[in-house]
Amino acid sequence: MGKSTEAELNSSLKFLTSCLRAHHKKRVIVLMDEYDAPLTHALAEGYYDTMLKFMRGFMGSVFKSNDHLEFGVLTGVQRIAKEGLVSGFNNPKVCGIMDTEFSTCFGFTEDEVKGACEMYGLGESYGEVKRWYDGYRFGGRDIYNPWSITGYLDRQEFGEYWVNTGSTAMFRDIFRRGSASLKDDVAGLMTGAPVMMHLEDGITYPVEYDNANAFWVLLLNAGYIKPCNGAKADRFGAELVNTEIRNIFSRNAKEWFRTQQAPIAEAVQSFVDSLLQGDADGVGAALNDELLNNPSCHDFTDENSYHMFIYGILLAVSGDYLVHSNREAGRGRSDCAIKPMDKGAAAAVVEFKHVRKEPPDGLAGLAQEAQSGLAQIEEKAYFHDLQREGYTRIHKYGIAFHKKNCAVAMETT
Repeated sequence: MGKSTEAELNSSLKFLTSCLRAHHKKRVIVLMDEYDAPLTHALAEGYYDTMLKFMRGFMGSVFKSNDHLEFGVLTGVQRIAKEGLVSGFNNPKVCGIMDTEFSTCFGFTEDEVKGACEMYGLGESYGEVKRWYDGYRFGGRDIYNPWSITGYLDRQEFGEYWVNTGSTAMFRDIFRRGSASLKDDVAGLMTGAPVMMHLEDGITYPVEYDNANAFWVLLLNAGYIKPCNGAKADRFGAELVNTEIRNIFSRNAKEWFRTQQAPIAEAVQSFVDSLLQGDADGVGAALNDELLNNPSCHDFTDENSYHMFIYGILLAVSGDYLVHSNREAGRGRSDCAIKPMDKGAAAAVVEFKHVRKEPPDGLAGLAQEAQSGLAQIEEKAYFHDLQREGYTRIHKYGIAFHKKNCAVAMETT
């Protein structure tokens, strides 16, 4: 059996429409799902230009000047701009995630999910189902991912049932190729901090990692982030969709930290062990000797940079404890709280301080800033919620940073 030529492959779908019309005596309706997937995967695997050339011919032969075509419907995750894939189509109508038309056709509505849970005898678990799988918003309507819902109903256990593999490959690259500010924003998403963005007409490949908005549009269309409530069409805040997606983000962050060279991995573990053991000298040594001075980890520009860097470290080795960032506690918001699953173990609260200009008295001035962070924990009672939850031993840390130096102050309650 011979191989098809590229020209034969390019015209194959158009040839199929001609055969169907000849048989049925009617023009043909062409439905093409995930039209963007070949280009997304090709970009991740390094043969984007070759795939682009093929797709232009393949799609153009079907949707441009095809006398056998009644109409066509293209669906996909990303609308790919400036590549000529859909140029020349006859008056195409484009519906995106912010449009109200067809907004309930992309997944399950809340009533449908409630009904399905009742049907499977899982009505009491609906609140947790909502936390895990709700949050997609199309045209202002809350929609559930059908793949995740059917996966949960089938196995009757919570887990990560859906992931867009092509977009995940690009997401992983942010930890290797992204700028410090973009890494900060991605880490901020995991702590509940929204990113500001605006919609663009389409994605231009290859995605440049110094163009933050293009990256947010990519994640928005792929189903990882959603417009916050009350978002405007021109510029709006976006946040992670739900628990399932937050877990996917955290797993990729952990993967990045695990792939760092061995001395860094050892320093990360030493830092976390010291933090939970109440060893202020060990915390300071791990940060000053290895972590802050290794350029592969991060670039530091402001307090948020240090905050997200530490948060990423904690995520990387988490498993027996939960990490909360910027969560309301006491009379304000603590920068970071670490809660072991075992309430007999010590918890920790951390307040960060960033010193922009080098203190006149050097490290002594940095130590004073660390003490002010510790005083803020006491003043605003950031540890009271941990006490109410049953933790009897809590390490409180003030950590002050200036460039790639830090000072640590610690007390135990």
